[in-house]
Amino acid sequence: MLSAPPEPRIRQLKERKLSTGLSPDFKETVRARTNLVELVGETISLQPHRGGADYVGLCPFHQDNNPSFHVYPDRQSWRCWVCNEGGDCFSFVEKTEGIGFFDSLKLLADRAGVEMPRRMAPSPQQQQRKNLRDEMFSALTWAEEQMHQCLMSSPQAQQARQYLEGRGYTRDQMAQFRLGYHPDNWEWLLGQVANRYDMNALEEARLIARRKNGPGYSDSHIFIDRVIFPIHDARGRTISFGGRLMPGQEGPKYYNGNESSLFQKGETLYGYHLAKDAIRRSRTALVVEGYTDRIGLHLAGIENVVGVLGTALTEQHVSQLKLIADSVVLVYDGDAAGQMNADRVVSKFLAQDVDLKILTLPEGLDPEEYLMAYGADQFQTLVESALEAWEFKYRNLVKKHGLDSEGSRQTILNEMLSLMGQAPNLAGTNREDSLIARLSQKTAVREDKVRKQLKNIRSKQSGQFTANEPTYEEPAENPVKRLIQAGYAGLDSHQKAETELLEIILTAPEWMNEIVNRIHPEELHNPHLRSLYQICCDLHERGESVDRNHLLNELEDADLKQLVVVLEDWSHDRDIQGKLADRVTETNIPNYLLQALQVLAWRREETEHDRTRGEIAGYTSAEDQLTNTDQQLLMRAMEFHKKRIQNKSTT
Repeated sequence: MLSAPPEPRIRQLKERKLSTGLSPDFKETVRARTNLVELVGETISLQPHRGGADYVGLCPFHQDNNPSFHVYPDRQSWRCWVCNEGGDCFSFVEKTEGIGFFDSLKLLADRAGVEMPRRMAPSPQQQQRKNLRDEMFSALTWAEEQMHQCLMSSPQAQQARQYLEGRGYTRDQMAQFRLGYHPDNWEWLLGQVANRYDMNALEEARLIARRKNGPGYSDSHIFIDRVIFPIHDARGRTISFGGRLMPGQEGPKYYNGNESSLFQKGETLYGYHLAKDAIRRSRTALVVEGYTDRIGLHLAGIENVVGVLGTALTEQHVSQLKLIADSVVLVYDGDAAGQMNADRVVSKFLAQDVDLKILTLPEGLDPEEYLMAYGADQFQTLVESALEAWEFKYRNLVKKHGLDSEGSRQTILNEMLSLMGQAPNLAGTNREDSLIARLSQKTAVREDKVRKQLKNIRSKQSGQFTANEPTYEEPAENPVKRLIQAGYAGLDSHQKAETELLEIILTAPEWMNEIVNRIHPEELHNPHLRSLYQICCDLHERGESVDRNHLLNELEDADLKQLVVVLEDWSHDRDIQGKLADRVTETNIPNYLLQALQVLAWRREETEHDRTRGEIAGYTSAEDQLTNTDQQLLMRAMEFHKKRIQNKSTT
């Protein structure tokens, strides 16, 4: 007979409040009104397969030559059988548009003609914040139009038009990128706004600022007598502006807008809304350092380009690009400043699960200058030969120190290992193993010595030695994808037991009560499988069906949605439904379910036995007289030993 987990038998779960503030019913309504085949068909070409049971096409998430992307209308899910991406309608929009869950929900609700509900009446403060945000977006769009029209037709913008034409821009191209001009007048926008917008909204949008000397407001200093470059978010909404000083004027050449609640430089990529389709198609994103570089490459036919806005590439930037790209190429000017910037980013992103490459242009040229001198084809050739970031750093060190002596090789080894030691989330990954092997080969130092030196460097950097304690946590380098790519056959025994439990739940959720009475979420070792099981328990506790759609409604993490889809496919492939058909006569419970529960219960008891044995070893010896506590521990250990013998004799 299976033993129950320690009391309480059913964990007391509080009803989870969705971070969106919206009910699962609303999300299910949006899902039901979204034809997944039509939605995906807007991005890729789909063909019916197996009489329309599913639809296939070229996967938009990797370089696909043979159709490997499947859409399953009956399940309302999709999956690529090569790169293992998968999910529902919401995760498809998240990945293709590069947006978060709430934005994907709103986009699909708008597309389906479903009004976003208010779960409860907003407080006056909440309504006030929403009204302010809406007014800020409206004001920024209005300001963009005013400055664009000024550039295109105002006599005050004659010099600005001549400057842009001198750099090769046509009027159509100025219109394409919504370029603008702000006259040399500190109250030009204020003079046109009249009572259209509240002063607070204009100030919060950073269109105007309070005067430092005297009362009242003036237009933002970044605009005055400058060519204006509008900055948009991923959905194409205007959120800020950049200004380029006119030739002959003194001061900083470029200004980026001041940050606001709508605009953060470290989270925004210039031109992303225009580049995302090309990035998605090529699976490669080029990152440049300025507005004109990004526009110049786009006009030359290289459209998969975004620009940073006065900051180095940040983790938020990389996270955004990873949604639609496998490879990120940082394009730096060939001058000393460009070389320095390139060198700084290597350690920061060394452990990222994205192919990060660095291209520094020759002859000290910037991208626009290189295009004028050599053309787009030659630039594209340089991009294709860009060095992987780690290799870029290594070659720079070789140029600096050489490889002629043991001392120089050791110096390079020390610097490269110090770089690896600083990289977050690199330890224990396959990528670390690969880098260690490469470094060993390049410096002619044995791999075990390289590994030992890296361990010592990490210990010094952290200030303490860390024990190699066993852990069931997945490495941080896209652990869900690594779990999926392993396939069921590639999982360890712990993961197989936990995977089977989730497969049974997805196949036969009617047995959830039997399962939740015996297995706590904390008993699952794998953190991602544990998260899914926790949500299953939440749904069951609320009296809702634990089926695929309810589970997907609860999830806002695209990777976990992908895991649900793959688990469901595994359950079909392994015929879990058929395995559950064999019932135990006395209880009518599927024998396969009982076996799966018994494996997890046995693992729990084995863990408890190991803990008991450790407690005994901690304070008893042959010469000690056993206390009552000692005797109880020994009795528990003996009982477990008998169970272990009985279990082995029956298996």
